[in-house]
Parts: sequence; structure tokens; C-alpha cells
Amino acid sequence: MLDGTTGLEGNSFFYSKKMGTQLSMDWHKTTSKSKQDIVKELKKGKTQKELIKALFLDGIARTSFEVKRLLKINLNSTRRAMSNLERDGYLKKLETGKIEEEGKFNHYYQKA
Repeated sequence: MLDGTTGLEGNSFFYSKKMGTQLSMDWHKTTSKSKQDIVKELKKGKTQKELIKALFLDGIARTSFEVKRLLKINLNSTRRAMSNLERDGYLKKLETGKIEEEGKFNHYYQKA
């Protein structure tokens, strides 16, 4: 069984009772960042989410790659924001899609 603590400053660690050892690990790669950097990234994420929301106001269905190309933002950020918007009920994931740049099937999303 593992017990542990995490925080925004310093290293995150987990202590293994069975082995009696401390296992060092980064917590979502934020432990080495300052609080200002984390706040800046959270604000940037909100901005990207707002940009994507505005893009879907026209009612056109788009894939994450199309959104990435149109807004010129990182693909992972695009996918994360679109997933969050789907979870929030703003977007709906359609059954249709297409094969894109990486040779993988990508679903279309549309304003709910």
C-alpha cells in the first residue's frame, strides 16, 4: 500500500510501507513550476477553451485537427479543451469522423 503527499512546491513523493522507501516522482510535471507559471497556464487554458467555444458558434462540425489548424494552437491543448467542453455539455461528439494527419480516425464535434 502506498501513502503519499503532493504539493505545488517541492517534490511529490510516495512512501511505500512495505519496502520502507520513498519513491520520488513529479506530480503532473508542475512541481518544478512557480505558482505564477501554473496560474498563467490555467488562464491560457481558459482562453483556448473560449476560442474553441467561439469557433463552434457557427454550428459547423469539426475535428480536433481542423480546430488546431484554424486556431493555430497545440493539438493536445485542443483535444483537452474539446473534451472538457463535451463534458460540460457545450459540444457533442458525433459518430462520424475522418482519417487525418496521423492516420487515425478523428470524430467530429459540434455545438450541442
